[in-house]
Amino acid sequence: MFPGKVPLPSKICKGKQTGPNVESRESTKTLKILLPRYQTIS
Repeated sequence: MFPGKVPLPSKICKGKQTGPNVESRESTKTLKILLPRYQTIS
């Protein structure tokens, strides 16, 4: 789905310990922000 795996929020949101639901919501939010940039690059 993603070209060469996007570095996921586990790295971006270190320090913040969150439950799976919150984490996946954060991931989705981050992906929505990052994906357009990745598509622009590739």
